[in-house]
Amino acid sequence: TSQSMINLYLLPWLINVLYPLLLIIFLKNKQYLKVILVLIGSFLFFMISAQKIDFFMPFILISFYLLIDKGREFVKKYLFSILVGLIVIVSIILFLVRETEFGFGLSAIFFVRTYSMAGFLFVNYVQFFLTNPFTDFAHINIINFITNGYPYGNEDLGRVVFHGDMNGNAMFWIMDGVAGQGIFGILLISLIFFGFLLFVNRLKSLVDERLLFVLFLPVIMYLINVSFFTTLLTGGCLLLLL
Repeated sequence: TSQSMINLYLLPWLINVLYPLLLIIFLKNKQYLKVILVLIGSFLFFMISAQKIDFFMPFILISFYLLIDKGREFVKKYLFSILVGLIVIVSIILFLVRETEFGFGLSAIFFVRTYSMAGFLFVNYVQFFLTNPFTDFAHINIINFITNGYPYGNEDLGRVVFHGDMNGNAMFWIMDGVAGQGIFGILLISLIFFGFLLFVNRLKSLVDERLLFVLFLPVIMYLINVSFFTTLLTGGCLLLLL
């Protein structure tokens, strides 16, 4: 239906591509009234999508833009190390207070969302495809249109693996790799992703590197939760590249 098409494509394209692009352009040109209008629009889209990341992303983008604008070399050399260090420090603190009621609840949420979820999804996908047929990459709509080889009918892959109780979408190494063709699938999608990174890296000759860092952030957040090909089309990555 038209409504499902809007929800499937237009909302992610607006949230991941158009609004971040407008936000950064207006920040760069110091058009702060328009920045406020974009923030209001982003909040309205959050009310539709109900995704927490959609609420926080505009503020993350602004903070990241200002940080890169003031110190690009600092970001390139030290930001990743600082973020990892903060995660380690927070983890130690939460581990020490885990015996209290509040500490247990907070540490449970933190550890599940930062450390455990990717492993949980990976194990479940591996166990499922030990006894069930691989998708042979037919979970990708274009390939399935050509081969008609998707073995699980109209059911989403995430719901197939978890028997309909949850839609267990996972990052591309799991959804495209493990589900696609096991070990061979992981190697293949890694090569495809490596080629994609090489292409994106060449964009630095055309676009300010600082803008690339910021504009690709929503797409990267999308990528760690779904298939690479879903990110290209549904997530708006291809639109951003264009």
